[in-house]
Amino acid sequence: MKQSIFGLFAALALAVPAARAQQTAGSDMPSFDAASIHASRCNGALGPQLAPSGRLDISCLTLAGLTQIAYFRSAAEGETAGGPKWADLDRFDVIAEVDRASIAGWDTMSSNQRFDAVRPLIQQLLAERFQLRIHAESRAAAVFALVQAKGGARLKEVPQPSSNGGRKNSDEPPPGLPTAGTFRISEDHWTANAVQIRNILFQIAARTGYTGSPMIDETGLTGFYTFDMKLPDDKDGATFEQALINQLGLLVRSDKVPRTTCIIDSAIKPELDSSQ
Repeated sequence: MKQSIFGLFAALALAVPAARAQQTAGSDMPSFDAASIHASRCNGALGPQLAPSGRLDISCLTLAGLTQIAYFRSAAEGETAGGPKWADLDRFDVIAEVDRASIAGWDTMSSNQRFDAVRPLIQQLLAERFQLRIHAESRAAAVFALVQAKGGARLKEVPQPSSNGGRKNSDEPPPGLPTAGTFRISEDHWTANAVQIRNILFQIAARTGYTGSPMIDETGLTGFYTFDMKLPDDKDGATFEQALINQLGLLVRSDKVPRTTCIIDSAIKPELDSSQ
């Protein structure tokens, strides 16, 4: 099975950080306007939050976690391994500012596109402040693949939502649907409005119980989709998998795929900035 386009991009990108890590802050590599790193108390939400203003807040991540989000969209794209013991133990908060003018089309990008544009800046920050050196390896990995069921997907494709909070100021979602770009789960329904398949993988993995290995999108569906799925009633003996097949035309199967592994060769603890 072929890797996704982004997985291939990540594998190529991983070939250069060893040289990049040796460059200094004065190099021509892209970098944040300003950035600070702090020891984390893990008081905020775990992971990264990128605002349309260009402010990036990353909370409670280890160096391994920071490396993961710098090179991969999700665990399904690849994984991070190796490095000193503290790389999996010590947790950090990162606050950074993006020069929006330096990224063409920033104001019209979706949130996913913006974060993809910021990844090289995170990579450079790790190279400068952690002296991170890595290399890539391709390994066969067990995964759960979401694919189209026999007969094809039963999803309604809709236009991409605007980047202004998911919808235009004058627009309201149709009755019964959540805001464009989001989904809602109630006791008996799972309703989504203009979402991409990759945005619902976690929920599918959690509800099917396929959580031991990463779940990847192999549906070939690249658009934005709206659906209203009636959740099964346990009393009837129905399963989420059956509902997924019958209502959305999607199914989960086990597979093995080449998977990029980012190996941390070396790193140093950064000099921390003053308290936030």
